[in-house]
Amino acid sequence: MRPAIALAVLLLAAGCGRQSPAPAEPETVLFNGQIFTGSPAGFAQALLVRGTQIAAVGSTQEVETKAGPGAHRIDLMGRLVVPGINDAHLHVDVFMPEHTALKFENMDPPCATALARVKDAVRTAPKEKPIIGAIGQTAFFERDCTAQTLDSLAPEHAVVLHTWTGPHAAILNRSAVKMFSVPTSTPPEGGFYGKDQHSAKWDGVIQEYAVFQFWAGLSKLVSDDQARQSLKTILDDAVRLGITSLQAMTFDPERLVRLLQELDTPVRVRAMFFPVTGVVQAKPHPRKQVSDRIAYGDLKVVLDGTPIERSAAMRASHSDAANSRGELNFTPEQIRGFLRGSRDGGYQLMLHAVGDRAVEAVVEALEADGSPGWPDRRVRLEHGDGVFPDLGPRVQRFGLSVVQNPSHLMLPDLILKRYGAERAKIDLPLRSLLTIGVPLALGSDGPLNPFLNLMFATTYPWKPAEALTREQALAAYTQGSAYAEFAEPEKGTLEPGKLADLAVLSQNILEVPAEALPATEAVLTMVGGKIVRDSAR
Repeated sequence: MRPAIALAVLLLAAGCGRQSPAPAEPETVLFNGQIFTGSPAGFAQALLVRGTQIAAVGSTQEVETKAGPGAHRIDLMGRLVVPGINDAHLHVDVFMPEHTALKFENMDPPCATALARVKDAVRTAPKEKPIIGAIGQTAFFERDCTAQTLDSLAPEHAVVLHTWTGPHAAILNRSAVKMFSVPTSTPPEGGFYGKDQHSAKWDGVIQEYAVFQFWAGLSKLVSDDQARQSLKTILDDAVRLGITSLQAMTFDPERLVRLLQELDTPVRVRAMFFPVTGVVQAKPHPRKQVSDRIAYGDLKVVLDGTPIERSAAMRASHSDAANSRGELNFTPEQIRGFLRGSRDGGYQLMLHAVGDRAVEAVVEALEADGSPGWPDRRVRLEHGDGVFPDLGPRVQRFGLSVVQNPSHLMLPDLILKRYGAERAKIDLPLRSLLTIGVPLALGSDGPLNPFLNLMFATTYPWKPAEALTREQALAAYTQGSAYAEFAEPEKGTLEPGKLADLAVLSQNILEVPAEALPATEAVLTMVGGKIVRDSAR
């Protein structure tokens, strides 16, 4: 081989052995803003996003020195930037089949109004579609709102009057039972018949797991096309509102995951399994990461109801019904079993506990279990309204997180009626939870708008001493929610090394008047370094 050719071959071989430099990750600089980092560093002027993560936070000058010349630059023009909102509690797949909807002027119409609307609907509604309406505490407990009355008004139409609490209760006429094949022999595990939860036989009123099974069945009747559209509306609203993470309870995680994949979800969604049958025997798996934006697993269990239906489990009777204090959906031994399953199976446990007896049942089960390490498992109390002062230290001892929903704070008249003045003072704690060291997260479980919920949490009109500061509320909606799902190493604050999940807001929510908060939107929403909303485009 001639020397020149040999040298060329050697050079070619050496070149093949080298790897081409990896393409630089895309960079974005957000500068000239007010950046609420949520970290001890406080506020910053600018941040650098490199790839999916935050690479630098500081002054505009500091951040610019770390950015490459090709970085995309966004002038914030003084706007407030916050960590992406993380909604820690919502339901996204209670899909409703085609139906005739009853419309009311408010959430608590009297029974007479509800029945009049049913009567009007029967005149024009097609018989193949159910008539469905949401009522409140007044109509639900009035004497004339019964399945028998609905039978007389609508003998050939399926009618469902459900409470608006999720819902936790419904009244069904005979045609609805037939249309939806509702079992009427005995209540299912965790479920009840009757307005007082004590009916020994079918009377057309279903509560707790009896009604959860009903809604899960209805959701299955909804086509994928309809479900996708409903879900897309939620996802579109989320990016508009600066929400970058949704923690969603779901009857059917496999279906929800599939729909999210088909929609190429723009935000992160954690699908938390909410089984409605075989709950005691359920053996869910620990969370699985399906993609960078979709995860599912873990277990949600509902231990009691709500004050609307007087089904929140209380240690003392309701003030407006001496023979009622609500019921636990599961026995103390079953609650201990849920905890054992979580401990041994390695999955996180979310326990809906509204009444103080439900909260007490959880801490008693933990005390009886006696095994160490519960704070590391981060068992969650969804709502936690009944974390009364005597229960607070026990909740804190076991590291239980409370996931509260600020819209639930806005029912002072009902709480006073159900619990009386003394219990009303201590029900629905908020700031006092932080004071004793209980981790606090916020979720919607109602209106999705986080800025409406921030207004509720930071004003708390009938209990101002329990109101949060705006910084506390924002922290609960971001880093608190991240902590509640073991995700605080990755998100919840704007710090180097964390995911670039953030929102640039249309107004400074730390300064505007409280009544202006609900009008806030995201000018720009970023998830993992990708801009998923830019209102300027």
